[in-house]
Amino acid sequence: FEIFFISQLFLFLVGVLIFFKLMNFNEDKLNFLNWRNSFVYGIFPTVSALLVLLNAQFDRIILSYTVSKEMLGIYYAAQTVMALVTYMTVSVMMVITPSLIKLYKEESFLELRELSRRYSVLLVLVSLLILVFTIFFGKYFLNLYSISSVEGYQALLVLLTGITVSQIFGFGMTIYAYTEYKKRLIIYQLCVFILASVLCLIFSKLYGIVGAAFTTAFSVVLIKALVWLYFRKKGI
Repeated sequence: FEIFFISQLFLFLVGVLIFFKLMNFNEDKLNFLNWRNSFVYGIFPTVSALLVLLNAQFDRIILSYTVSKEMLGIYYAAQTVMALVTYMTVSVMMVITPSLIKLYKEESFLELRELSRRYSVLLVLVSLLILVFTIFFGKYFLNLYSISSVEGYQALLVLLTGITVSQIFGFGMTIYAYTEYKKRLIIYQLCVFILASVLCLIFSKLYGIVGAAFTTAFSVVLIKALVWLYFRKKGI
């Protein structure tokens, strides 16, 4: 925990230095209004990012009170494997984010839908391929961690299924995070976090790490579905 805290503090300080370097403030511009605008612009993406981290950790925090340390370690391994095999999907989202935001701000909604649909189909196909591959070889992935657990294998499949289904709903969360919908995104994230935490507490007691994997997959799908439904109502 100490190493993590120190590293995050160091990252923050470096970020502050880069911020001032890039902004190139002078004495005339460095006033209260600039500080306030910078704070307001950055606070919502920051809170949203923190909620993403919290949503990514809640299942393991709850599991630490409901299952044995051995099963908790197995679940950690399953999530690690999931992160490794889904790295490509994350990379694709990072690459197209600037284009998505640009098209949205230009109100080029037809092009935005086409770009989103094209890459969503790509990510669904890639995720399905990864899921099928994991069905056959997932146990071997876990064996890298000296784990031969049926529950770990099932939890991994459930997590990957949730990732695959969530790709259907496109890149609405990406647009939310960088546009005027930042506040709404935070509300959605808080609601999903509370609901998923309660469900995780119940399902982890009933079904162990598989139950926790289900609630995690459910929360990933739910947040993206809520955003998709809102944009669909607005005709975007």
